[in-house]
Amino acid sequence: MPTRAIRCPAKLNLTLAVGPPDRSAAGRGRHPVVSLMVALDFGDTLQVKPLPVHADRGRLGKSAGTWFRAWADDAPHKPQIDWPLESDLLVRAHAAVQAAGGAALPVDATLYKRVPPGTGLGGGSADAAAMLHFLETHLAEHDAQPGIDFGAIAAGLGADVSFAWHALRHPGRPAALATGFGETLEPLALPTSLHAALVFPDFGCPTAAVYAAFDAYHPDAPPIDVEPARRAIRQLQAGATLADVELFNDLTAAAQGAQPKLAPLFESLRDAGLRPQLTGSGAAVFLPARDAVHAAELAGQAKRVAGHPARPVRTIDPELRS
Repeated sequence: MPTRAIRCPAKLNLTLAVGPPDRSAAGRGRHPVVSLMVALDFGDTLQVKPLPVHADRGRLGKSAGTWFRAWADDAPHKPQIDWPLESDLLVRAHAAVQAAGGAALPVDATLYKRVPPGTGLGGGSADAAAMLHFLETHLAEHDAQPGIDFGAIAAGLGADVSFAWHALRHPGRPAALATGFGETLEPLALPTSLHAALVFPDFGCPTAAVYAAFDAYHPDAPPIDVEPARRAIRQLQAGATLADVELFNDLTAAAQGAQPKLAPLFESLRDAGLRPQLTGSGAAVFLPARDAVHAAELAGQAKRVAGHPARPVRTIDPELRS
């Protein structure tokens, strides 16, 4: 069977409003959010093909098949891949589908990573979504989906997995408004591609520390307001570029508090007349652009100013799905 290459789309949080932690039994201390998210043409690449069941030579955790992870040649940074394979969301997604279907689904999977950890770009989540998308497509082609709820599996692995899975299934709708704890998605179409320059610092932001800092900075945070995100959506759907829209991230100050290297990066970019925006809980920074040419110019300027790798990106296109 042929190997499929699937781009695992990283994401940007164009707007991110964060509320106080929900201490109820259902909330479990999680923070409600309202976030306008977009999937990018940048991300890891998953090369995967199914194996005959009898060809499975070994099992890692509960996932059958052979697995290989490495940094792509064009990855902006290449830190050691030192987390256990069994804990990788990619492998956990595969194991969850096997468990739901009650049968082994051995695969030969090679993941070429480009998204550094701790950047807030959802790299691991997109990898898991790509595996879910592959297995869903493969089983559908062979009329072999025994009641597997892929949406529920994606949601169980995390809100970012759900978003990336949706983006792969519906690349014509690369944006979504995420509410609740990020698990409720309102898919959105956009009239044009959106462009930005993405800056990759050589450090990450620990998500738990960022949210802890947010709670310390905002002990009486008010309930979140959906209107700023709705306003950005209306502007983008009317044809505005990212450079025209008011973007924000409520975690910016908290991320700078949790990661002391982040504030000087923002300062250097702002001093150069740029508009740095944090995505997720950081540490990746993006610069909103008017078009592809502007994004390339901003990437070059950011690299010179900040000394970190930078590259132009755009929202995912249908032909980039696989």
